[in-house]
Amino acid sequence: MKEGGKILVAYDGSDSSNAAVAKALETAKANKGSVTLLYVYWDPDERRSDLIMHTVENAEEDQGSRVFTDIEAKLKGSGVEYDLRVEQQSDIPKGILTVAEKEGFDMIAVGTTGTGGKPVGPVYQKLKAQSKIPLLTP
Repeated sequence: MKEGGKILVAYDGSDSSNAAVAKALETAKANKGSVTLLYVYWDPDERRSDLIMHTVENAEEDQGSRVFTDIEAKLKGSGVEYDLRVEQQSDIPKGILTVAEKEGFDMIAVGTTGTGGKPVGPVYQKLKAQSKIPLLTP
């Protein structure tokens, strides 16, 4: 990673994504870079009315904020510049790649174990297959 580079961390609160955060912080610190934790949530019914969708988005954003609660102390104590983001996307890997590409991230940090406990999670598999940006794994 280049000095002052940006790392996007795909974060869901799992042990595997926490390990990805640790690796991203270590890499960013060594390179005077920054990290952004991104929680992408899926809304299975995207055809709701705007009023209902607004309510759901607010609830999901609150859920996203809660997912960062346990990791924020580690971020604050790291000495690394960081940001927290919540995005809605029906295709989680696509949401991660869209943010990474549009905003010029240098790396994507991602855990390799799926939330279902599979040794190689589906989000990691898709990112590995589709990303033009280097992946950083624990």
